[in-house]
Amino acid sequence: YISGIIFILLLSFFVYCKDSKNAKSKNPYAELISTHPAKDKNLYSIDNSWNERVQNIDETHKDYVKKLNEIDDFKEIPKPTDKIDLMKQRIKEISDNEPEILKKIKNKYIYGIYFCEEMGGTGITGIVYENNKPIAGYIILDAGVLSRKANEWISYKENSAFENGSFQLQIKIEEDENDTETNAMEYIILHELGHIVSFVEGEVPDPRLEDRDFENYKFTKYDWVGEFETNKDNLFPERKDIHFYSDKKTPIASAPGIYKNLKKTPFPTLYSALNANDHFAESFVSYIHLYIYNKPWELTITKENKNIFNMKNGLEEERCKKEKKEIGEIVNNFK
Repeated sequence: YISGIIFILLLSFFVYCKDSKNAKSKNPYAELISTHPAKDKNLYSIDNSWNERVQNIDETHKDYVKKLNEIDDFKEIPKPTDKIDLMKQRIKEISDNEPEILKKIKNKYIYGIYFCEEMGGTGITGIVYENNKPIAGYIILDAGVLSRKANEWISYKENSAFENGSFQLQIKIEEDENDTETNAMEYIILHELGHIVSFVEGEVPDPRLEDRDFENYKFTKYDWVGEFETNKDNLFPERKDIHFYSDKKTPIASAPGIYKNLKKTPFPTLYSALNANDHFAESFVSYIHLYIYNKPWELTITKENKNIFNMKNGLEEERCKKEKKEIGEIVNNFK
């Protein structure tokens, strides 16, 4: 989720990148996801490559976002964007420069990408079903907020959890020559793609379920007991008070201690600690970024130009070996 609150969700349930924390609550999106026509496979044409399945938002997906926003008490109603040509150009740039294995993955799992404006967040992921089984998904992105280059965007996202102060927090995911708006979009799409993969491959509970039992699913059973409840809070007690894109911010001076405790957990990024869905999605984008693209991921906290704290992505550390192995097995099936 990314700019309003994207955290993208359905965040907690359907991948709507927005911030919400209802402890052990039922899935409020279950009925909508189960009944909305956007889930119907026959709505999508997949005879072409994923990068050609791009269009301005249509009435079906506009209605889906509108109903999601109503559930979350957001007033925004999305509208088509006048930047669709620019968005298609960036998608083409991504496709032209991606490795073949990633093209295969996207061709299988992404049935459509829809651009809009005034959505209330950065991205939404929806799931497509056939014979009552999840087979793929679609992504809806707000073109109006996709204006930052990669390093600025991810640093902005991370800083949204903290109050301004004397500490400076930055994340680097691109070298200077590759630090572009297009690569920021690619990272966002990969996060959303991670949500789709997690549902299709049964790594997390189906979002049509009102009560989701995370303890019986391969990826989540060791760490999650509910939508937002993890058994790792004894190691990372601050976790439940972290909010992205919210008025509930944490003092930036607490950041070094927060990340030190994060490093005790299997959550590769701070955002991945929000909920079970994002644990997988962040692990997925991290794996692709680090091991398919071989790009950097470096978090730095400074004060008065002095280095205070550094952190790698957890997938580069022993603490996330389970996540790395699980994502790697899925990705390597496409080699």
